[in-house]
Amino acid sequence: MPLDEFIPNARRARRRLAILAILLVAAAATGVWYVQATIPRRIVLASGVKDASYHIDAQRYAELLAHDGVTVVERMTGGAAENASLLLDPKSGVDVAFMEGGVVAESQRDRMVMLASLRYEPVWIFYRGDAALTRLDELRYQRIAVGRPGNGGRLIVEPLLQATNVTPANSRLVPLGGT
Repeated sequence: MPLDEFIPNARRARRRLAILAILLVAAAATGVWYVQATIPRRIVLASGVKDASYHIDAQRYAELLAHDGVTVVERMTGGAAENASLLLDPKSGVDVAFMEGGVVAESQRDRMVMLASLRYEPVWIFYRGDAALTRLDELRYQRIAVGRPGNGGRLIVEPLLQATNVTPANSRLVPLGGT
């Protein structure tokens, strides 16, 4: 027996169901289009000095994101301190930046969101001398390369040295870093 004999107005119900299905598909397609349209296609990334690791990372990210239609505008900077300042300044135009953890002051951390960790960045100590050093305070009265001003490594190393009483008053802290 045909369905029409069991369910009154079956044709009308099928028509309504078909229209509802078409409307749902259209709404889903509109939602997908809207979400895709809100994804930024251009980001400004603060990196670091030319040929340093963050500059190289920025170039690699630009290459990878270009495959997905995202343009990366790299803004080379003096280092992590400048990157942090640019992120904290809403007028800077910088969307994302590379920097070491611990660079941003605790009082300002609630104004930033960390998206990812790229890699571990150990603190290396290279020493030229006959004696084996086992503690940071044994660097006192020495000449120590601590990195360029504003460099993330320097922002981390200086407090470590100061905590062990290695200071500019008793040691020569030289602004050298990189290659």
